[in-house]
Amino acid sequence: MISGGSTAATLTGGTVAAGTAFRAALAWGPGGTALCVTGGAVQMSAAVPPAGATRLLIGHASAALNRALHGEVERLELYPARLPDSSLLALANS
Repeated sequence: MISGGSTAATLTGGTVAAGTAFRAALAWGPGGTALCVTGGAVQMSAAVPPAGATRLLIGHASAALNRALHGEVERLELYPARLPDSSLLALANS
């Protein structure tokens, strides 16, 4: 997560082989940010997105837009509340 040009959190999510389909679940709230990728555990960071955040870059590993996914996002689900870690694990591994 990049805020004001500085890296506030880095959650790698694990290793995904090129050309392999995977699921990822990302959540954030006042308690921090969490990420889970297929086959992995939930990773946490105490960093929270800044108030008034307006962008979520799907398929990019950099705010500079220089590390693109070079693939496709088949499905994106957004929930109106911070899901618990157990739900992230279930979503990423279902």
